[in-house]
Amino acid sequence: MKKELIENIKGVVFDFNGTLFQDNDINEITWRQFIKERYGRDVSDDEFKRYFHGVNNKDTLEIFEGRKLTYEEARELGENGKEVIYREYILDHPDRQILTPGAENFFDYLKDNNIPFTIATASCLKNVKFFFDIFDLDRWFDLDQVVYDNGKLASKPNPELYLKAFEKIGIPPEDGIVFEDAISGIEAANNAGTGVVAAVDLTGKNHFEERNDLDAIITTFDFE
Repeated sequence: MKKELIENIKGVVFDFNGTLFQDNDINEITWRQFIKERYGRDVSDDEFKRYFHGVNNKDTLEIFEGRKLTYEEARELGENGKEVIYREYILDHPDRQILTPGAENFFDYLKDNNIPFTIATASCLKNVKFFFDIFDLDRWFDLDQVVYDNGKLASKPNPELYLKAFEKIGIPPEDGIVFEDAISGIEAANNAGTGVVAAVDLTGKNHFEERNDLDAIITTFDFE
């Protein structure tokens, strides 16, 4: 990542899954298992792009249930169904319990330079606490400032998660930067009026270079 990207920013908001933690394949594996077990069907690659990445569990589950769900119904299906499979997979694969290259160094840099930063994620609180535990995120992040799926905030590309996150760190969106890995998240960041929007793509397979709503595409959080 070029240091110039953040020279004029006053605050940072990170997406988590696929951005700070490279778990897209884990999410796909565990979602496919859950959908197969519950609904007896497979999920296409196109469905994953449209209904899963950057979308909260309630909105995803409503697609497959074919009906509106209450928050309690969605939480039961998500937190006590798919997310249990997801967390068990990560615990069973300690080699996957690593953050995106350069992330920890970048957190230290932001902390040392008094630049406020937080996370805005479609994950549920139980998963957020799980991430705090396995990655010791409280070394850098305040859990109370993390914005997560609480059943009240709209899914990306609605800007609500990012607007709330910038509010939490006391920075106007136009003075901040968002790091994202999903199209819905990139759109949410732009819809929030974020000053700088950067895509995280370690594989180069997301074709972000074809988009005109990004300021940068990075493969590491380490400075060049």
